[in-house]
Amino acid sequence: MLFRKKTKVKKPLFRRIINYFLGTGIGVIVLLLVAFGYTQTSSFRNWLKDFVVEQVNSATNGKLDIEKLDGTIFTSLILSNTSYTLDKDTLLLAEKIELKISPLRIFLKTIYVRKLEIENANISLLKDENGELNISKITSPSSEEEIPDTLTTGEPFNWKIDVADLSLKNINFKHQTLA
Repeated sequence: MLFRKKTKVKKPLFRRIINYFLGTGIGVIVLLLVAFGYTQTSSFRNWLKDFVVEQVNSATNGKLDIEKLDGTIFTSLILSNTSYTLDKDTLLLAEKIELKISPLRIFLKTIYVRKLEIENANISLLKDENGELNISKITSPSSEEEIPDTLTTGEPFNWKIDVADLSLKNINFKHQTLA
C-alpha cells in the first residue's frame, strides 16, 4: 500500500498537440529575441560592416571603406568616415552618412526613409578623355550577350520609395573633365 504503483494517465491527443505548438511558439519567440538582441551588439555591427564592404568590393571595380557603423539594422544606420575609391580616384568621402528607415512599411510595398543625411562629404565626378564619367566604370560591362526578352517582360518594380527628410550638409561636389 505504501509503494503503490502510479498508473500513468495518458494525455489526450488534442492536449499533446496544443502543448507541442505552445512549446514550439515559445521557442521561436525566444530564438527571435536572442537574434534581435545580438543584432544590437557591436560585434554584430562590425561583422555587418565587414560583410557589406566585402560584398561591395567584390561586386564593383572600386573599393569601399567604412571606418565605423553605428545604430541598429532595423531602424537607423550611421556610417562614419566612409569612402569609395575607383582607380586611385576618390568618388565619395563622407564623414557621416545617417539613414533612418521605417521597417514596417515594407509590408505595404513602401521603402520609407525617415531621414537621409550626408555630412561633410566630397563627391568627385570625373570625365576621361573619351567623355566617360568615372561612375560609369563602377561595374564592368557584362560579357554576356543581350538579356533575353523573357527576363525584360517580367513585372516592373512597383514599390514606392518615400524620403521624408533628405539633408546634405557641407557637400563639396566636383565635376571635372580630364584631358
